[in-house]
Amino acid sequence: MGKVFAMAKSLTGSNAYDSLIYAYGHPYNRYLLTGDKKELVKALEQPLDALRYNYPLLTSEVKFTDRVYVPGSNVLMGMYSGHFGAGYEYPALLASWKNTGKDVAVLVRKGDHKMIEVSLFNSGSEKQVTMNTWQLEPGRYRVRKGIDYNDDDEMDELLSEEEMDLHNRVNPIDISVPSGKLLLVSVKQISSFGKSSPDKPDLALAPADITFKANGLKITVTGTLHNIGNKAAKSITAELLVDGVVTATTHLAGLQAPLNLNPSRLAIHFKWKAVAGRHRIAIRVRNALPELTDSNNLAEAVLEINESSPQ
Repeated sequence: MGKVFAMAKSLTGSNAYDSLIYAYGHPYNRYLLTGDKKELVKALEQPLDALRYNYPLLTSEVKFTDRVYVPGSNVLMGMYSGHFGAGYEYPALLASWKNTGKDVAVLVRKGDHKMIEVSLFNSGSEKQVTMNTWQLEPGRYRVRKGIDYNDDDEMDELLSEEEMDLHNRVNPIDISVPSGKLLLVSVKQISSFGKSSPDKPDLALAPADITFKANGLKITVTGTLHNIGNKAAKSITAELLVDGVVTATTHLAGLQAPLNLNPSRLAIHFKWKAVAGRHRIAIRVRNALPELTDSNNLAEAVLEINESSPQ
């Protein structure tokens, strides 16, 4: 029931459930109420205690890792994603991440449809990570990044400040995380673009969707394009990029949304006269309608070509 109370608060914004959340809720939800990190430190002792015993059995020795249960580990789902529950309830996700690896720790401090604040600590060398926002509504946002030297959730040194427009349901924000410093990231809405329909197309490509057929140095590049949204895409433009340069363009009338679990896809073909060497081959697509996200509209593969046989 603690998760239900937290879900109700997330959906309604009401404070009527606060006392119930504090009494029965998940430790991360109690942290959101009080801002007291002691709630998280106390909660993390449970999974740490489990990992201190039989560590190999819970990690490297396990063939099927979905059979491993570490008590209390779902507190990490809240800390990393801002999720109020165990990680599978909808809607709740505030953020997801790319390229954090084992060195970057994340704490989503708070967030809603108009803002998100996050702390990151990188115990390795400086690296670039990507935060995908899931709840921010379309609008113009101010993005601030700075160092917190005394762990008081305030920026003591401002590293950068910029404004950006977020149009999609899922928006990628690139973050350079320095080594050995507590980085704070704040994304706050300046102005709203108004409510947007949840019914949108979502064109998608992955590297595995790109294939090659060679006839000497004449290459046919084929991309399998998917629509994984809930609305048809219209007036699609597809481009072939070789080493970052557009070398061919084609236009497609549209692509229907998937229906009754039947996937929606079509093949795009490009002709390319190759030259010997190692090349980055990419396909990029756009359509006339706003999408759920355009972060999956480009896919890239590497092709090694010699005079006799492309690989």
